[in-house]
Amino acid sequence: DGTNTVFIANNNNFDMFVSESFYELTGTDKHDMSVKNIYIKDVVIDGNYLSENDLTVKTGRSKGRGLCLYCNNYHLENVTVCNNPEEGIWLENTTYYNPPLNLKYSGEWSLTKCCVKFNGKHGLYSKNTFDYVILNSTFASNSRSNDNTYDNVHIESGNIKINHSSKNGYGVKSINKIVKKYYLNEIIFI
Repeated sequence: DGTNTVFIANNNNFDMFVSESFYELTGTDKHDMSVKNIYIKDVVIDGNYLSENDLTVKTGRSKGRGLCLYCNNYHLENVTVCNNPEEGIWLENTTYYNPPLNLKYSGEWSLTKCCVKFNGKHGLYSKNTFDYVILNSTFASNSRSNDNTYDNVHIESGNIKINHSSKNGYGVKSINKIVKKYYLNEIIFI
């Protein structure tokens, strides 16, 4: 259970959470069904790009993304990905199993009550992800490394349904209390 857990990167340059074979598959449009059915819930992934006290002072990290997935069937719920030098979340899949070509293996993807903010490049970068849903999530104040060069949500190919409803104009609420805090020194494969 990841409830109230925070993962913070040390000052090294690395991607924090990476699906198996991500580096070999990303950008290739190759088929790989071995990575699937990922469910991440109730965590904060903090890339430690800008200092906690002053969001204009860099900590020394110049590279690294928060969450990198090349897979089928992922679900993120109540996940905050923030403060990474590069993309907050990188989602990619192959066009081979997109719904128009093969309904049996089309992905089921969702981001529910997630918050992606204060990342250096795109908050969410998505490529070849077809028919996924974003519900009640917030993507804000990204493109910190080069203001207005990157997007909060960048979809290179695929399609998405976004549904956002909030009271009084407020989006996702932050996690109440930090119980567990971990400092990462290396990549964690999921």
